[in-house]
Amino acid sequence: ILSVPTGRVAIDISIAEASSPDAVTSRARARADGVVARTREREKHRRYPGPHLVAAVLEAGGRMGREFRAFLRAHAPRDDRRSTPVSGRM
Repeated sequence: ILSVPTGRVAIDISIAEASSPDAVTSRARARADGVVARTREREKHRRYPGPHLVAAVLEAGGRMGREFRAFLRAHAPRDDRRSTPVSGRM
């Protein structure tokens, strides 16, 4: 549980593996970037419904899920001289 300016959120962290022993599944996941992260985000929201969950998903290769990336961008400290978060490109 984390307190942020908009209230409290629960951050559920998981690592998702894009490869699969099933060739059909592996090909489907490889067709578009972030498919595995988006799938895991949906699974987390089905399991824990409600507005106070951040599904913090990282793919095993390092790709960050959209929801986690958006959360970090929204809460990263900003440098007034830059238009991007202090940590650089996310």
